[in-house]
Amino acid sequence: MKKLLLTLTIMLLSLLPTVAQFQIIPQLGLNLTRSTLKPSDIIRTKGAYGVTVGCDFRIGKRFYVQPGAYFLTSRTVYLFDKPSSTTTTRVPVDRYLAGVKLWGGLKIINAKNLKLRIALGPSYDFYLKTNLHDDVNFSQTDFNKGSFNVDGNVGLDFWRISIDAAYTFGLSKTFDADYLSQKPKYQRFTVTLGFIIGRLSKKAVVV
Repeated sequence: MKKLLLTLTIMLLSLLPTVAQFQIIPQLGLNLTRSTLKPSDIIRTKGAYGVTVGCDFRIGKRFYVQPGAYFLTSRTVYLFDKPSSTTTTRVPVDRYLAGVKLWGGLKIINAKNLKLRIALGPSYDFYLKTNLHDDVNFSQTDFNKGSFNVDGNVGLDFWRISIDAAYTFGLSKTFDADYLSQKPKYQRFTVTLGFIIGRLSKKAVVV
């Protein structure tokens, strides 16, 4: 699956010069990552903010495909409650990721200087590095090396400014082995601001 996604992305990028309308969108934004780990008597999780940098390629008019690549930092905070005590150990886990995605989308409003978009598609996160601020509760080998995801996105273009809000549903387990009899996964909310390079629509179309 990972090789297939990479192959499709490379093929689409190679077709860019031959497509009548394509756009390049460098992006910068913030993400909030949380875990689906259910709170227990001894452990809870809390989301924290990270930074996302990426570049997407939008191919098509009303219907479009949008491959892209990104780099991001994310932080999830694990809270360990000590039994018979009011003390809580706060363990931030920082991750550095590189990823690829392949979305398919529809422009609900497709005017020259205003567009409202929705998109859906798969993505894959490559975990480059994991920083543990407390090596007592976790070790590097506890964590999975990557994650398949499904992304849902709502976007708004005003002239050449692109604003996107995406929610990433992780399909892969956070940990290599089951942890506390659970199989938690990451979920991520990302907001990015981008600049559109390429041809804009020539006439207004509202669906």
